[in-house]
Amino acid sequence: MKNNFFNYITIIIAFVFAILIGISFAQKIHFASSSDSYAEKLSTKQMDAISITTKKENLPKYIKFNVTKKTVTIGSNYTVRYKLSENSDSKITWYSNNSDVAVVNDKGTITAKGVGSATIIAKTLNNKKAKIEITVKPKNKTITFARTSYTINKGDSFTLNVSYTPANSYEKISWSTSNQKVVKVNKKGVVTALKNGEATITATTSKGKKTATCKIIVNNTKYIALTFDDGPVRTNTTKLLDGLKKQKAYVTFFMVGYNIPGNEDLLKRMKKEGHELGSHSYSHSKLTTLSNNEIVNQITQTNSLIRNAVGSYATVFRPPYGSYNDMVLYVANAPIILWSVDTLDWKYKNKKYVKKQIVDNAYDGAIILLHDLHATSVDGAIAAIKTLKKQGYEFVTVSELFEIKGMDLTNGNVYRYRN
Repeated sequence: MKNNFFNYITIIIAFVFAILIGISFAQKIHFASSSDSYAEKLSTKQMDAISITTKKENLPKYIKFNVTKKTVTIGSNYTVRYKLSENSDSKITWYSNNSDVAVVNDKGTITAKGVGSATIIAKTLNNKKAKIEITVKPKNKTITFARTSYTINKGDSFTLNVSYTPANSYEKISWSTSNQKVVKVNKKGVVTALKNGEATITATTSKGKKTATCKIIVNNTKYIALTFDDGPVRTNTTKLLDGLKKQKAYVTFFMVGYNIPGNEDLLKRMKKEGHELGSHSYSHSKLTTLSNNEIVNQITQTNSLIRNAVGSYATVFRPPYGSYNDMVLYVANAPIILWSVDTLDWKYKNKKYVKKQIVDNAYDGAIILLHDLHATSVDGAIAAIKTLKKQGYEFVTVSELFEIKGMDLTNGNVYRYRN
């Protein structure tokens, strides 16, 4: 009986001990599982930190182009080659500061669109930059005259000016005439009419042998210089240029600076089609009421805008209201052109009135004041040109008028008319 009691006690102790061992083992398993989970979480955070650190460390310390300047021809493509700092990487953003001249895609391929200069810039994600200056030139060098023909009087002389494309591709020019009895030309391109008739003047470059021709018609001709103030104005000036081109008439534009931004294409067209570009101050203020510094700003601002648009400064200056003093004459750095016929087109805005004023007051050497600010002035002028052409008048720029008549224009001098 005693032995059985001890056997029961032994079995109970063994059972309890087994239970305790089982509980201990289960706790160890749970602890191990929890430790693994924590380790996984810790590893993920550590990996995130490593990943972030790696991305920052991979950003480039610099970006460099293989060249910093490149000259290309219009219409061509050029892909920029670049280098990032060692063991780095970054997305590159590309842009151009002058999309009229050159554009660039997201792969760094540049397309040359127009003649001129542009800066192409590449930027990394951490704002490292590289630049390349692109100069776009025409495919071929050319020379041209502003016009294809001139009509002049017997005895008249003037200089035929050649335009080079690109502008810096100057070459020595040789000159010739198809009829030496009608028109002669010297080695400087000065044409002199000898008798009534026609002749063709040819200019030839010394190296590339590029040529330009211009027909000279000699007959009994009277000259007028129409001048248009206060523009450019998109609708009116465009219509005026269309009419002048159709009539083969050439005028002088005296422009105010604040009307130039956004109309640069009109200035380019004016120059291309043979018209003269003049300044009329920036804001049409009466210059004699301004300080010296204000006078300087009024004139230089407009000159800069004209130069930025067409590559050259205004050749003549007309002060608003015809008002000037010694400071204006000094700062203008150009001949001061007034007028001999004031149509008062700004006051009487009527097409028929404007036409009548031009036709009735026309004479050889007249400088006529108009404003392309007004549609009635544009319509009246185009109608008057047609009428006066039939009467033997030719419409020339102010500078051409004085040259044909044998008078030199001098900077700082005032000119009202030419008889």
